[in-house]
Amino acid sequence: MQHDDVKEKLMAVYDEIFKHDGFGNFTVSMKILKKHQKEVIIDCGKQYRYVVDRRVKTADASFALKRRTTDMDA
Repeated sequence: MQHDDVKEKLMAVYDEIFKHDGFGNFTVSMKILKKHQKEVIIDCGKQYRYVVDRRVKTADASFALKRRTTDMDA
């Protein structure tokens, strides 16, 4: 399972809840597993469970750091 698959599902769940005519919420939980993996659970009434490699590629990590810095500046 890749990080992009999880991100894609997060966006799909967000879009589904946003379009819903009423209240909606979702949570994301992460837990460290053995063998350098993380379990990611998206809970929105249904649960979507993913197990992803927690070794982040250098490009992904630098993007995340840059985005975090930008968010803090705003």
